[in-house]
Amino acid sequence: MYSLIKQYRLLSIVYIFLFLLSGCAKRATQQSTSQTKTSLWKVESSTATVYLLGSIHVLKQSDYPLPVSMENAYSAVQRLYFEVHLDSAENPMAQAKILSRSFLPGDSTLADCIPDTLLKQVRDKAEELGVQSTMFNKMRPWMVGMTLALLKMQRTGIYPQYGIDFYFFKRARLDRKEASGLESVEFQASLLGHLSMLDQAEYLQYTMTDLDRIDSELGKMVTAWRNGNSELLESLLNDGFKGYPELYDLMVVKRNQKWMPKIRKALSGYMPTLFVVGAAHLVGDDGLVRLLQKEGYTVQQL
Repeated sequence: MYSLIKQYRLLSIVYIFLFLLSGCAKRATQQSTSQTKTSLWKVESSTATVYLLGSIHVLKQSDYPLPVSMENAYSAVQRLYFEVHLDSAENPMAQAKILSRSFLPGDSTLADCIPDTLLKQVRDKAEELGVQSTMFNKMRPWMVGMTLALLKMQRTGIYPQYGIDFYFFKRARLDRKEASGLESVEFQASLLGHLSMLDQAEYLQYTMTDLDRIDSELGKMVTAWRNGNSELLESLLNDGFKGYPELYDLMVVKRNQKWMPKIRKALSGYMPTLFVVGAAHLVGDDGLVRLLQKEGYTVQQL
């Protein structure tokens, strides 16, 4: 159990939540085409250059090396912004807040929160993955879903430490580049508190249904991401929110709006800057790329 909790601290819980809820929710029928561009955008002002890199938060080791344009963008900047400063997840207070939202209070158990049929699915899947089902007894349903998904991904070689965020965060720390977070771990954890128990049960049911497709769905997403196929990325990443407009507004729209002042400030300064955020935050009408274009900036996809 400790090892799982440690991975959540490093992962910053919302990352995997967003990936699973939106990334796998749509069964894509179209295939991405070969393109020379990637999920990297460049914005220039009269004084500064800003790069926006869409991140896939969990990847396989075989997904490396990254496209040259991404490596070049990293080399060109002195400062990086991530959704959250990954070192801050080690703060004991932040860990306590995350865990307080991950486990059920008092004498409540998972059996009190979900139907018996779903509980049996959880126990059967736990046995299949080689873990004791009792480890889920005090977890909130959304935490159960993420735990099972993380275990399943690990079985197929998908790990958060291979995610784009961790890759460039580690590089920035080694190269002594400035690295900052757009929001706190506590804030990200608080977002999950908006899920009702019914929504959590629905999310867990969806996760149980889709566990065996994680590997193939991630493969489609990574291909679209690497090829810069923004339309397919938008479909894969955001269509899953269609049944949850309030959640989409909370998790994507409002956060993008809160991040825009930091991007504007970087463009008004002099330091080349790279923003590394989940790919869902860059595509579509509510994405950061479109928001910058609406403000008159020319945004070039690299």
